[in-house]
Amino acid sequence: MLNKFAVIDVETTGGSSDNDYVIEIGIVLGEEGKVTHNYQTLINPQKRISPYIEAYTGISSEELESAPTFDDIKDELYEMLYDRVFVAHNARFDYSFIKNEFRRHDIKFNAKQLCTVKLSRMLYPRHRHHNLDSLIERFGLNCEQRHRALPDAQATWEFLNYVTVNTPSEVLENAINKILKTSYIPLNINPELINDIPEQAGVYIFYGDEDIPLYVGKSINLKDRILSHFANDTSSSTELKISQQLKNIKTINTAGELGALLKESELIKQMKPLYNRVLRESRVLTVLRKDINENGFYIVSIDTADNILHEDFPNILGVFKNNKSAKDALLLLCAENSLCQKLLGLEKTDSYCFAYHLGTCKGACANEEESITYNLRFIKAFEKLKLKTWPFTGPVVITEKNQDISEQMVFNNWCLIGYVDEYGSFNLNYEQGNFDYHTYQILRRYFKNAKKCDYKVLPADFEFQIG
Repeated sequence: MLNKFAVIDVETTGGSSDNDYVIEIGIVLGEEGKVTHNYQTLINPQKRISPYIEAYTGISSEELESAPTFDDIKDELYEMLYDRVFVAHNARFDYSFIKNEFRRHDIKFNAKQLCTVKLSRMLYPRHRHHNLDSLIERFGLNCEQRHRALPDAQATWEFLNYVTVNTPSEVLENAINKILKTSYIPLNINPELINDIPEQAGVYIFYGDEDIPLYVGKSINLKDRILSHFANDTSSSTELKISQQLKNIKTINTAGELGALLKESELIKQMKPLYNRVLRESRVLTVLRKDINENGFYIVSIDTADNILHEDFPNILGVFKNNKSAKDALLLLCAENSLCQKLLGLEKTDSYCFAYHLGTCKGACANEEESITYNLRFIKAFEKLKLKTWPFTGPVVITEKNQDISEQMVFNNWCLIGYVDEYGSFNLNYEQGNFDYHTYQILRRYFKNAKKCDYKVLPADFEFQIG
């Protein structure tokens, strides 16, 4: 049995440990299998709680107004919990809230965690449900008032005491030791699944109920990256939500980092995972296009596009994830290069633009500046933003390999157009000319790192032998 332990339950203002607060804590302290002290207190979150939380817990905002704040009890609480095993039903939830409450007061708190949900599943695998209500009914546990911190903590302690009495000591000790060693692994994930994850490059997919994709990620070491999600989940509400919902993990091995990056981008677009918001929501891009007006001045139009053709490259000045970031970039270029806000599409006026009155526009909006002078400054201003032309005379074969896998990818005009199989034949199963901005960004970064590059340029008129 555990030498020193604290069985804990918390009630909170909501489900996010980043943004919500503890409003009640109940603790059963014990040593050598015996209870030494019970502790309970309401905690003032210094804001009103929602009607839902009031109905769920029976705690009102008025009751909390006279309660101590976490700052008032932090030292006493830390002293109680220090050097004890943190025991809770669904321990990662309670632990994340306590850890983050301490963190807000610049106190580092770490503890070994024993989750009684995991313990119940391990000892009683024939049962389907292992929530606290199910354990109370199944084992006849006492709980005077559900969803209050101390009664729930006491019911959790009663379950722990029950299994101590009714389980062979060796079986119980092995189960507890296994949970303590793997306390960072989510509730619904078998540790054996983690053991089978390879320590090499690739892509991983987190699945929730009914195989709903939660998150797609990539790494040069899949096992390390996946474990880092779980090790950090108490510090991030998003990571904690993923851990709580996670039901399965699948991995796809790649020969190297480039293959992993490309596969990650492809899968996110296909699967639209719940927590990959950045790539998932950036399907439609904001594009700055160059044109010329009747007076010979270069002008900018802000457009949206979900596909960019290579023939458009010369007139595309920049690509952005949204309209706001595009306009912010234009404002900065305007200020740094004395460009005209009217000609950049930032302002509609029949006379001088606002920048002219500030002295940063030289009068192009009213033909007070020579168009050739303005256009030269315009071209220079957009040099860094413009899409770059394909830097090779023909297609490129990039090779990545590790001790298990070798992969040859074929690219042309910033597009992945296929692979070379083990017999040297080309499998061109991608649409040529289907430009993808994220692939463009990935390849740009790849070619900047000359030491990592392993590629061969094919002649411009190379005839592919299709496998």
